[in-house]
Amino acid sequence: MARESFAETFAEAALQALPGVVVVLDQDGRIQRWAGTAEELTGYTEDDVRGEPVRRVLAGPSWQELQELTALQTPTELVARLKRREGSPLPVALSLAPVRDGPGGGPLEATVLLLHPLGPWAGLEGEDGEQPHWEWQRALGATARRLVAEAGHDLNAIDDTQQLAGLLIEQARQLLPGTEVLIGMVPAERQKGFLILAGTGSWGRTMVGREIPRTEYVAGRSLEQSRPIETMRLQPDRGEPEGRNGSGHRGSALRDVLNTVRLVPFRAPRPLPDGRQLLGVVGWYRRTDSPFSPHERRLIDEFSSLVGAAIQRTELRRCAADAASRLQVGVGVAIDLASSLKREDVTQRLIRGAVEAVGAELGAVLEVDGQTAVVEQTTADDPPLTLGLRFPLDAVRGVGGVDGESPHTVEGDRRILLDAIERRQAVTAEGFQYVVGSDSPAVSRAKHVLLLPIVVGDGVTAVLMTGRATDRPFYDHEVATARLIGNVAGLAMRNARLFSDTVAASRAKSD
Repeated sequence: MARESFAETFAEAALQALPGVVVVLDQDGRIQRWAGTAEELTGYTEDDVRGEPVRRVLAGPSWQELQELTALQTPTELVARLKRREGSPLPVALSLAPVRDGPGGGPLEATVLLLHPLGPWAGLEGEDGEQPHWEWQRALGATARRLVAEAGHDLNAIDDTQQLAGLLIEQARQLLPGTEVLIGMVPAERQKGFLILAGTGSWGRTMVGREIPRTEYVAGRSLEQSRPIETMRLQPDRGEPEGRNGSGHRGSALRDVLNTVRLVPFRAPRPLPDGRQLLGVVGWYRRTDSPFSPHERRLIDEFSSLVGAAIQRTELRRCAADAASRLQVGVGVAIDLASSLKREDVTQRLIRGAVEAVGAELGAVLEVDGQTAVVEQTTADDPPLTLGLRFPLDAVRGVGGVDGESPHTVEGDRRILLDAIERRQAVTAEGFQYVVGSDSPAVSRAKHVLLLPIVVGDGVTAVLMTGRATDRPFYDHEVATARLIGNVAGLAMRNARLFSDTVAASRAKSD
């Protein structure tokens, strides 16, 4: 207890001894301590401001911007204005340092601001004594757009995301000489990682074309939290990507190469047709052990916003074109199905067309016979889809998934084939297997599967199954395309059955 009392007394004495204004903020940006020369310079007492948000006494950077700066985990300086009870705001140099729980960068407990008066500063205050809302920093964003315009390209006319990223990365190199920049995008086919589209510098160029898991790195955290993160602690043991360092040896891609990074995420305001909303991140790296200045941060954020908007527009056009193409294929398949009266032809055309229309790699048509299913047609050598295989309806199991009509996540083991037949709805799942008795389950190599029941008359006579070996789920527009094909397939199968019955009856009569 005596040691804790001494620590508190020492901390209090240290706060009072610091020159200038000392402000201690909690995790929500509210004032907890108001010390130093704070009352003398502003006229506000500690009781006046305790518990108030920092904007009550500080004009300039918002609490969100201060949070971004605390990610540096090192003292940072910028310029702001201190509000006073009487008179115009006072220009101050602001030093910021995070207080964390434990060594090595634990959770943020508090933020300490040290404010030192600057007096009148040319270019900081307007004629009325007010800073013009940081417009001098926002103007830096115009510089980024000007550089792109000078490249002689119309960003709206570029349909290839890789080409677009290459153009933008070249402008980024000119924007901040001495930095290495990476543009990473979340691919539609593999949404658990980043694909590095473009990079500058000797290290950045070696990263192009590589895929990095989202969940393990700082870039993924920046994207998930939808905020920029800046840090000077690029340590191999903190989960940074492995690659070749500046000396060409295998090891941490960042070890002995880069010291400081600012990561700015970009996302779509609403999900794209392929389900993506978190699109990617722009990383700005430097070799020096120093944070980016406020001017550089504004410029980086403005330019990164431009990168995000341009890539989002290009990806949206690509997704729309893909969806339209698949729908066109679906309509073509439907017409093709209607042109045959042989069941074997119908099922072959159905499975071929459906796989192409929804962008799948695996496909099968399962004939429903009472409480069992038979693999009638298949396009791939996949253990659970062996041609002619017969198994109970409840033997096909999937984990997770979403219903095609009313989406909801399903947890745990799921009888997806029986579910699709009983509900007469499209069903998706994250992979599947079939289990019969005590035998070991046959596991499909499909990571995502779509089952569509084909209804003829009053019952389900078959189920169309398509699967993807890549980590890309089926989305609403793809389920709709499959449903269009399935509706026509049902009519085609009914017509094929009627034709077969008619031929059989004619033969019996002639015999």
